[in-house]
Amino acid sequence: MSRFFAGSDSDSDSSSEEEQVQRAPAQVFTFSDDEEEVKRVVRSAKEKRYEELTNIIKQIRNYKKIKDMSSMLTSFEELQKAYTKAIPVIQKEENGQTPRFFTRCLIEMEDFINEMWEDRGGRKNMNKNNSKSLTSMRQKLRKYIKDFEEEVSKFRDNPDQPDDEEEEEKPVEEAESDNDVPLKPTAKAVAKLPADKDVSSDSDDWPSDSESSSDSSDDDEGKYTSMRERFLKKTGPTAEDDEEKEREREKRRKERKEKERRKFRKEEEDDDEGEWETVKGGIAMPSEKPKMFAKDAEIDLNLVIKKLSEIMAARGKKRTDRREQIELLHELQNVADQHNLGPAIIVKIKLAIISAFFDYNPKVSDAMKPEYWLKLLDRMSETLDVLLCNPTLVVSESVTEESENLEESPYKIQGCILTLVERLDDEFIKLLKECDPHSNEYVERLKDEVKVSAVMDKTMKYLERFKVSSEMCRIYLRKIEHLYYKFDPNNLKQKTVRIIHLN
Repeated sequence: MSRFFAGSDSDSDSSSEEEQVQRAPAQVFTFSDDEEEVKRVVRSAKEKRYEELTNIIKQIRNYKKIKDMSSMLTSFEELQKAYTKAIPVIQKEENGQTPRFFTRCLIEMEDFINEMWEDRGGRKNMNKNNSKSLTSMRQKLRKYIKDFEEEVSKFRDNPDQPDDEEEEEKPVEEAESDNDVPLKPTAKAVAKLPADKDVSSDSDDWPSDSESSSDSSDDDEGKYTSMRERFLKKTGPTAEDDEEKEREREKRRKERKEKERRKFRKEEEDDDEGEWETVKGGIAMPSEKPKMFAKDAEIDLNLVIKKLSEIMAARGKKRTDRREQIELLHELQNVADQHNLGPAIIVKIKLAIISAFFDYNPKVSDAMKPEYWLKLLDRMSETLDVLLCNPTLVVSESVTEESENLEESPYKIQGCILTLVERLDDEFIKLLKECDPHSNEYVERLKDEVKVSAVMDKTMKYLERFKVSSEMCRIYLRKIEHLYYKFDPNNLKQKTVRIIHLN
């Protein structure tokens, strides 16, 4: 073997030996009871729920500082859910009494939102998302805080009271009912209280179940001589006291549940969007008819015309209730009929009702609902009857708003009857197209063709009075489309035989 390889072997052996010498010995881990207690922390349900609440409250306060209303609204919704989860713990541990730190958070939010709402200039400078979130959160908070009116009033009477004062003032009996010893605030909580009253005191003021159970176990060691006595059923006055306390706790729990049920059973809510409507069996209760005029008002033609203009001014606007608009027009027509204000105003209102029926469906491509279609046919026929009965009444597109005359004959009204009849015919075709041709509904709609033809006949009589050739041709073409014929060869043969006999 060459010296080169021999040298390399010696070097590698020496280096491996050096590495073995330099390698650190394996560490030996020893676990004591104290270390295990520090690493493994068993938290009670109360600690978990309260910690969740305090973390969300911290987030809300941070968002409040930077005026992030959108994130604040999200955190407020999370706070509601977290409190709902914590209700069983509060009923058990606090006998249904709302924690003071939670009440403090609600009051802080209410004051902050009221301050932001009153600042009109600040609201105008907000972006759209924050402004919308502020409005929504104001309504939700006003609705939610009603369930805590008693706690809020107590807090406002004594706002400087620390959050743990009520914990210390609890009677000894309540403390003994849970842990057999009165609860005492821990040293850690007392030390932290001056440093941060609002946030840290909320989570530190509540002693954990592990601490209270260890204290109770230390105190109970002297009471029992054996393990058997500890778990034996208690008899005598002590057992009766425990049963009484358990009944009292159960009663408070039921009261809290009843309060929660009442929360969801509220019939009316006072918010900016209006009131809730009570519904029974899925059918909405009939609302009161809209009041057209004051009780003492003298109803004349000018007042009715003014009211009609107000109703029609809302036509086509975004938040206009189309159904309510139709009801208002019908009510106005009844008022005009009762006071005999003349045929002109009746026709004017009927034309507005027909236009409202056409506008009820927002999509032009979709067909009208059958119930509104039947009402439309009736209103159209009634309007033409009034026009045919009053020869001095003229409805034309050439009449302007200034030249309209509704008071005395000859009456002049702005509008076009032919255009409305053509729209009626188009609507009839759309209804037929939407129906299944093999269904009974299609047969029912075909029966309406008789009414449509009758409306066209009345329109023809009305237009022939003025003899405008273009309008007459348009109505004749519409009428022809609704005429049908059937070729009968037997009938033709009979006619041929008669002609032969006559000759």
